[in-house]
Amino acid sequence: MSEKITVGLGERSYDIHVGAGLLAQAGTFLKPFARGAVPVVCDTNVEKLHLETLETALKSASIDERPVLVEPGE
Repeated sequence: MSEKITVGLGERSYDIHVGAGLLAQAGTFLKPFARGAVPVVCDTNVEKLHLETLETALKSASIDERPVLVEPGE
């Protein structure tokens, strides 16, 4: 189960989705906003835990992702 929280900023409002397993659905959520190559910035600790799941989700939505890895703490 997930929850959608709307951040009300008038014309600049946006939604935040919170819940278990949403990373695997990231392609669905991001597809409307993806134009060209999409940078995915994460540190090397997060890479080990989550990057493969995110890459799979984005590729399944035909999103061209480009990982940018930084050292932890950067």
